[in-house]
Amino acid sequence: MSSQQLQYRPTTLERAYASHLLQTYFQTPPTPNSDTTPLRVSGRQAVPFLTTSGVERTLLRLLWSVVDPEAVGTLVIRNQFHVLLRLVAMAQAHFLPPLTTTAANNDDGRMTDADKIEILTNILRDNSHLVIALPTFSADSSCPSVAYLLGTFPSVVTAKENSLLDYSNNSGNNVGGNNVDVSSMLTNHDLQYQLWQQQQQQQQNQQQQDNSQGGEQ
Repeated sequence: MSSQQLQYRPTTLERAYASHLLQTYFQTPPTPNSDTTPLRVSGRQAVPFLTTSGVERTLLRLLWSVVDPEAVGTLVIRNQFHVLLRLVAMAQAHFLPPLTTTAANNDDGRMTDADKIEILTNILRDNSHLVIALPTFSADSSCPSVAYLLGTFPSVVTAKENSLLDYSNNSGNNVGGNNVDVSSMLTNHDLQYQLWQQQQQQQQNQQQQDNSQGGEQ
């Protein structure tokens, strides 16, 4: 991701949680909690921590490629880290589809990494409005409260960030703008996951019913 493009605009809580992780586990000095703030987190630094999310390494590699498409190997602005956390959260909440299907546009029918990265990028954009629980990492045993995060790491939206977002919106590039009120994030994550499971079960039941009706015809 170029430093001149923002892929997703995180919520205030997502930014605060990212700042907590950066300062606690990546020795990042206190800096303005803005998407365009310079950052240096290498893949070698990030991998040991990210693997404690429970997300498979093959998928983590693809998620990293989404935020680092030029394969620099280092995250250079905070928005890249914000997007990476968002994608991990989506993976944990089962919002990402299986990436093992075939691709009709390839001669051998197999989906390439480029195909998978494009799918993940589109899903990130198309679901930017959803309120998704923060990602969890077994390495993060501190379990900070929402009040602590918001009180300790206030967000700073810079003029540069606003100009980048305005440019992306005016140029037709749909940046994932998450304008959810912070109060909407004060959700019991377990309850949110239970509701999601119920929705998935209802969809499966409906699909089974449709399949059975189709077989009777």
